[in-house]
Amino acid sequence: MTSATLFAICIMLPFVGACLLPIAGHFMPRVRNLLALLVVLLLFLGSAFLLGFTLRDGALVLSLELPLGLSFAFSADAFSAFMAALSAFMTGLVLFYSFGYIERYAFQNEYYILMVALAGCFNMVLYAGTLLLIYIFLQVAVLCHWRLTVFYRDPVHIGNANRNLMMLSLGSLAFLLGVVGLYVQNGTFSLAQLQGLELSGGLLSLLMFGLFMVTAIFPLHDWLTNSTFAPTSAAALVNGVIMLNMGLCLFARLFVFEFVLDELWQNAIPVVAVISSLFAAGAALAEQNLKRMLSYAAISQAGFILMGVASGSNLAFEGAFLYILINSLAITGLFLCAGIIERAVHSFDIRRMGGLWGRMPLVGVCFLVCALSLTGLPPMPGFYAKYMLIAGAANTGHSVIALLFGVSSFLSILYLLRAFFRIFFAAQQGPAAQGATLYGGSWEMIFAISAFAFFLVLSALFINIPSYVVDVITSVMGR
Repeated sequence: MTSATLFAICIMLPFVGACLLPIAGHFMPRVRNLLALLVVLLLFLGSAFLLGFTLRDGALVLSLELPLGLSFAFSADAFSAFMAALSAFMTGLVLFYSFGYIERYAFQNEYYILMVALAGCFNMVLYAGTLLLIYIFLQVAVLCHWRLTVFYRDPVHIGNANRNLMMLSLGSLAFLLGVVGLYVQNGTFSLAQLQGLELSGGLLSLLMFGLFMVTAIFPLHDWLTNSTFAPTSAAALVNGVIMLNMGLCLFARLFVFEFVLDELWQNAIPVVAVISSLFAAGAALAEQNLKRMLSYAAISQAGFILMGVASGSNLAFEGAFLYILINSLAITGLFLCAGIIERAVHSFDIRRMGGLWGRMPLVGVCFLVCALSLTGLPPMPGFYAKYMLIAGAANTGHSVIALLFGVSSFLSILYLLRAFFRIFFAAQQGPAAQGATLYGGSWEMIFAISAFAFFLVLSALFINIPSYVVDVITSVMGR
């Protein structure tokens, strides 16, 4: 199989698979579940092989030339192939977890279609070679996210989901206006033809607004905290794997590898990132709902990554790349742990928890491993990435910003360890206090959270391996 054929398969596979899922689900639901898992695992393997091709031969390009600058093009480089493989692998674990989590609910065909389609949208945004294609699949991802948020058909959830849709559509519209403006100025949507273009003024502001919305940067973050109305497994995918990473990776693609930012935005973005990180950390510290607290944690950590991508420091950029990997594993693992805890106590209110260590110690261990990885405490892998991020910022003259990110990291220690001790060691509340038998999660759910914790521990023990991979990919990409 040629690299071009493999690339074409990786592009089409998730959408073809999503179309087959309702047919399989009509006859044999278990086959549908396994087919969804098979699709994303094949996507992972294809992306991993594609990464090898791009490291050996450079970027792969598939294109269809059309008049008026409306050509369709897809481009795979080492960065996009690595991120596609990472997202597909973690989506597979989330889907495996879903076998136990979603089995009691209706609308399962819809759930699996949307989860696989979201993975496909992330792939398309990574590989799209034109700004118009990026916009189209951003909007499809927004619609998938909206539909997952109304999964339970609760009127309150529907109202919040509709507000989310309006917010994200506003961001998409701003991005589209920026894209159309660039087309009017340059006569093309092609990123290859626009590469090296210096952006400034209104068009850049429109693109930034759209990306800040997708990345849930304060004060454009409400849609992400409201995504907690979706099933917890879907919220894990949105917060830890797809939506936030989509915005962050798109920012890196456009403003690190393609366009040149003017000096004003180069200085402004780290400031925006640290304000967003501090605000979200403070909100997480005050939050009593476990899922919303984890969503604020995801927003806060995204600020670290955005700063590293935008700082102009090679050290900080490599730290951001490494932290995308660690943050994705940790945030997703924490959400999946929260799903098991909610099944046990029938609430996400931390005040109704307590005393769960004796009932579900493995869940407690997995929660603690994921939490410590986010805090940046040694020897967990988040320490190395955050050190690179903060040191890189300080080395480029952003000493105050580096200090403030240190404060944000300290706040993450407070809210994550507070949650851990209140959930597992505080006085028992709710069903646990009444001596009820607590649901400890299906074996699929336990396997999934154990896998996330295992890979984080492995990353801590052999941090040189992910660091080496990041170094190779950033070197190939010219950083």
